[in-house]
Amino acid sequence: MNRRVLYLILALILLIAVSIVLIKVLHKRNPLNVDVSDINIEIKIDRFEQDLFDRDDDIVKRVDFLSKKYPLFYEIFNEFIINIGPATKKGSVSLSYINKLNVFLNDFAVKESKNAVDEEYSDISDIEEMLTLGFKHYSYYYPDSVVPRVVTFVAGFNHSIVTYDSILAIGLDKYLGKDCELYLRLQIPEYARFVMDKKFIPYDCFRGWAEMLFPYNDSSDNLINRMVYEGQILYFLDAMFPGSTDELKIAYDKSQLNYCIQHERDMWGYLIENKVLFTSDYLRIKNFVGQAPFTKDFGNDSPPRVGIWIGWQIVRSYMKNNSLSLQELMQIDDYYIILKDSQYDP
Repeated sequence: MNRRVLYLILALILLIAVSIVLIKVLHKRNPLNVDVSDINIEIKIDRFEQDLFDRDDDIVKRVDFLSKKYPLFYEIFNEFIINIGPATKKGSVSLSYINKLNVFLNDFAVKESKNAVDEEYSDISDIEEMLTLGFKHYSYYYPDSVVPRVVTFVAGFNHSIVTYDSILAIGLDKYLGKDCELYLRLQIPEYARFVMDKKFIPYDCFRGWAEMLFPYNDSSDNLINRMVYEGQILYFLDAMFPGSTDELKIAYDKSQLNYCIQHERDMWGYLIENKVLFTSDYLRIKNFVGQAPFTKDFGNDSPPRVGIWIGWQIVRSYMKNNSLSLQELMQIDDYYIILKDSQYDP
């Protein structure tokens, strides 16, 4: 055979092989990997806890400063986070409020948690970078939406994420790490401490933001509805952080995620065979979607919240088999439609 012809044949074979590989790569490409490089957003976090605790002025001046710098969040903090009531009545700061605020500022546990936050979070640039990435994706899908003001606070371990209107607030004392001495003294169980880690902050922020934007339709509350709704929220996180691992989005470790993958068919079969998908019993629902050391029905080796993980896979299957945008998905509050049209079959 002519050497030139041979080279042409080999080149053609190579071209076909490369084309096949490219087709496979494009087929597997995550459709949520969108280009957000041209979106001009930069999240800068305001450290409310530093302004509240560290200012060297009298309490009345401090209250005036906080009221002006954080007009909306300061109200939320006073009335809904630490529950001491409004700072002002009839235009002036009340003595009752000052006394209650002083009690909070001088509480031993609060001061200890503030010191721990100062040590752990002297630099929060990595959180700002992740939130910037997330909100660039949010603006890609919702270009007319307001990007919230992000603030941090310390409140005695009572709130992780607070969202309201245009505010996204992070309780840093709920993210001091699973081995934090304060948590051990408080006898917080290990499974609860696991999720109290800095690495989960960006995902918890967007979970809280999504839950505010797309509240659960509880007109017919049952297990499958809750599972699918939680799956929608996690799919929203897929879109906000397409490059992140599933473990970070659902707050699992590698072994917990592997358990779900390996036992997906068996767990789904159990839910169907035992006719629990449509249970409206609160405690039964909580067994499958609530925070716990494990999922009771599947034994001590199972991770918690497996109902949420399965709901996530149902929503992923629904989006794979239906031509919908993220915006259209998040507007669906008839959760059975998603299950019915998902073609989910693990």
